[in-house]
Amino acid sequence: MEGDCFNSLKIEGDEQDIERFKEQAAYVYDERNDVKTSLSFNQFIPLPPELSVRIENNDETSSRLIAKYGCDNGFDWVINNWGVEVEAFADDPIGNVYEFITEWNPPIKWIINVSRKFPGLIFILNYQNFSYPDEDLADFGSLVIQNGKKKSEEYKTKGRCVRCSSCNRVTGYLPDSLCKSAE
Repeated sequence: MEGDCFNSLKIEGDEQDIERFKEQAAYVYDERNDVKTSLSFNQFIPLPPELSVRIENNDETSSRLIAKYGCDNGFDWVINNWGVEVEAFADDPIGNVYEFITEWNPPIKWIINVSRKFPGLIFILNYQNFSYPDEDLADFGSLVIQNGKKKSEEYKTKGRCVRCSSCNRVTGYLPDSLCKSAE
């Protein structure tokens, strides 16, 4: 559990804009094996193809890539643009709420960038980030983002669960589906 960040992303706004978001968000990685996600970071802010392959960069290549993308490798690019190390995998949304796990951090940079593409939508992110070796501790956060700007933000560091003894959930931060005791 250390390193897991549980995220709940609610989207509010015009229903047509929400449907456009949902259509763009879905991605099938492998049709034969039915590997898919309902929320792909790459569908909105794609990793440049020349950074997605591992190449030996010489000084000239590195300089060119840094000038063009701000970095010379895919790992640094996704951190800079998504705020997380890897793609999210999410089940189908419940209404307009996506629940998913990322590694180490919530995808705040990605949400800020995507919200600029959908200025009429409001993105509400609630997360709990288990970044401590003690599995009973987590950081909790809640953000409201619209058109590239944080409208509100709450953060609690090293919190313990106040709802139940097994879930590490602070009331009001995450939906019941992410609470161990609700299973």
